[in-house]
Amino acid sequence: MTLTQMSLEEACAALAAGRTSSVELLDALLAEARRLDPVIHAVAEWDEDAARAQAAQRDQERQRGQVRGPLHGVPLAHKDLFFRPGRAPLCGSRVPVPAQARLAGVLARLEGAGAVDLGSVQLSEFAYNPTGHNWAHGHVRNPWHLEHVTGGSSSGSAASVAACFNFASIGSDTAASIRVPAACCGVTGLKPTHGLVDASGCVPLSYSLDTLGPIARSARDCGLMLDALAGTQTLRAANDLPAGLRVGVATRYFVDDIDAEVARGLDDALATLRELGARVVPVAPAGLPQANANASVIIMSEATSAHRPLMAPHADRYSPTVLERLEQGARFSAEDYVGAQRYRALALAEFSDSVFAQADVLVAPVMAMPVPRLDDVGAESDPAMNRIARDMTRLTRPINYLGLPALSLPVGRDRRGLPLAVQLIGRPHSEALLIQLGAALQRITDWHLQRPPITLNGATPGAGNHPA
Repeated sequence: MTLTQMSLEEACAALAAGRTSSVELLDALLAEARRLDPVIHAVAEWDEDAARAQAAQRDQERQRGQVRGPLHGVPLAHKDLFFRPGRAPLCGSRVPVPAQARLAGVLARLEGAGAVDLGSVQLSEFAYNPTGHNWAHGHVRNPWHLEHVTGGSSSGSAASVAACFNFASIGSDTAASIRVPAACCGVTGLKPTHGLVDASGCVPLSYSLDTLGPIARSARDCGLMLDALAGTQTLRAANDLPAGLRVGVATRYFVDDIDAEVARGLDDALATLRELGARVVPVAPAGLPQANANASVIIMSEATSAHRPLMAPHADRYSPTVLERLEQGARFSAEDYVGAQRYRALALAEFSDSVFAQADVLVAPVMAMPVPRLDDVGAESDPAMNRIARDMTRLTRPINYLGLPALSLPVGRDRRGLPLAVQLIGRPHSEALLIQLGAALQRITDWHLQRPPITLNGATPGAGNHPA
């Protein structure tokens, strides 16, 4: 195993034991990014000089016995939505975003935990596309198959982690954007309970649905990141699975019209859960079609509100797809928006009564469809984009509306060798249980340990900025 193929937890242990240094880890990540990113195209802006100075400082601090936290010395790059002092994120767009003086809350927490800030990775424009397509800066490529989508909008986060030139990355999830790219790229992603992780200093898409969380190579890595971001203690409890765990499997919505291979991945995951001693029980989730529709009203209305100051002076710099969605958001009335917001508490109560009265965790597919090809969408204004986007987020968007935590993890491969995934959905603030269950699954399966066989010869490169 090379340095870059280690899990985040292994990298932290290697640093603590003195088997490597922060500078050595940084050099290894940069070398791998130089080799692979010309075709993966996950890097947005990496400041090598600043990261090298910070890594050297972390090594010196460790030598003096001054360890800031569990992530001390680990270089990490994150979704390009976060403000750094005097430096605005590109947000995957040609639209200029004004700089701010502050450091994003999640970056401040990671700095406090000792992480090295390597820079930012690509995303769909303004986090407003679940496929990962980006015509402004080039499409990020799926490391498992370069002609397929990464999922979005946290495309660079998932691809860089899967391609092993990033140990973990903070993404955002408004309707799917942590879980879907994690699923498409064969890594693990955690959408925490809404509001658990500080979203200050992040360019918003939807104020009341945006949720920040980690994409990493394992459930334990996600727990390690969440503990640093939110002060939780999920990793401490990740070794043991509670006795008598009840795992719910939906009899409707999450299994309606799903692809046969997606169903096989779900069945395999359920079989593994039974091996672990969990009791699998059928549940009939209530209210999800309405929750899905209401979430769309909220996202589109709030996205239009957030972008209104930029739309008038820079409308010509938005991609046609994003601009069309922003213009459509202006058509919803105040009554539409208030009605969608007002139903959230009732929807959560109905869903909880129909699921969590019988089960501790719900297991469901992340997507109803296999990973699409990039060329399934032929152009910026292709009508297929909205159809594919709806299909990719149907099983995830309602969970954002309900504010619930969900963990996406790989459970197999389809006939093309592309990842299959499930999401573990829990009650509010049940992240520790989700990490426990995800870690237990990953102790007896090896899907999260497999690395994509990236072939550079003949690959179609993305266009954009790469490490110098």
